[in-house]
Amino acid sequence: WLLPVNYDTINLTELQNHSRKMAEKFGYDIVSQREVFNAVGNRLRVKGRFEKAISVLQYNVNQYPDWAGGYDKLALALEEAGQLEKAAVQYQKAFEKALGNLDPNAELFKRHWDAVQKRFKNKR
Repeated sequence: WLLPVNYDTINLTELQNHSRKMAEKFGYDIVSQREVFNAVGNRLRVKGRFEKAISVLQYNVNQYPDWAGGYDKLALALEEAGQLEKAAVQYQKAFEKALGNLDPNAELFKRHWDAVQKRFKNKR
C-alpha cells in the first residue's frame, strides 16, 4: 500500500490514518513496516521538518523497541534539531540494542554516540 501523500509534508497522524483506512478496506490490520516509518522520518529530517520527523521516528521506536536502527535515526533527527542530550540517549540505546542483538552496526552506533557526547560536552 503506497502512501497517498507527499513525503515532505506527511505527519504521524496521517500515517496512522492511512494505515487504519487500509485495514478497513482490506479487512485486517495492516502493520506498517519499520522501514516505511524510518524512510518517512528520515525524509522529513532531510527536509528540515524536525518536529514531524522526531514524532514519526519516536513512534517507530515505540512500535519496534528492539530495532537498533530506529534509535539511531531518531538520534540523528534529535541531533540535527539541536537536542544533543536527547540524541545521546537515543544513540546509547541504539548501541546497546545492537550489542544485544549482535547487530553488525553496533560499532557504528557507538561512534555516533561518542561523537554526539563530545559535541554536547563542548557546547556546555
